[in-house]
Amino acid sequence: MADFRDYGILPEKGRQYEEVIYVMALIYNIINNEASNYLARFDLTPAKFNILMVIKYSGKNDGLTQVEIGKRLIVSAGNITKILDRLSAQGFITRAPSKTDRRANVIKITKIGSDTVEEAWGGYDAILKKASSFLTASEQKNTAFVLKKWFNSLIKGA
Repeated sequence: MADFRDYGILPEKGRQYEEVIYVMALIYNIINNEASNYLARFDLTPAKFNILMVIKYSGKNDGLTQVEIGKRLIVSAGNITKILDRLSAQGFITRAPSKTDRRANVIKITKIGSDTVEEAWGGYDAILKKASSFLTASEQKNTAFVLKKWFNSLIKGA
């Protein structure tokens, strides 16, 4: 097992909250780096891929506004605009004025964007499976339960 002291995590201080956050961040970084390396062959970053996934599966045929996309992802409004600009330049998405809100655009995934998501999904999913394979199915279920509980309490408190 890794000695987390090398990362400045000192369990003897009794600050388990710190351990949880830092170890979770370290895990995220490892998975994100591996996903970044894989997705680069599709000219995607994890952020671009996640936006395409949200548009494809949440927006379906109707698309989503930029605000709706932002609510589903971990990126700021400014970052979403830049990422959407890049996805549009790549031909992965289209923007059209909203018929109900003149201030908003509806973002839709194009066929090439959808095909790219489908092509990239298998390898991306394999990375996620491998990263969680060190936990038993029961541990995965329990971890997901605890993390969802934590997430929901943070959202309610925000």
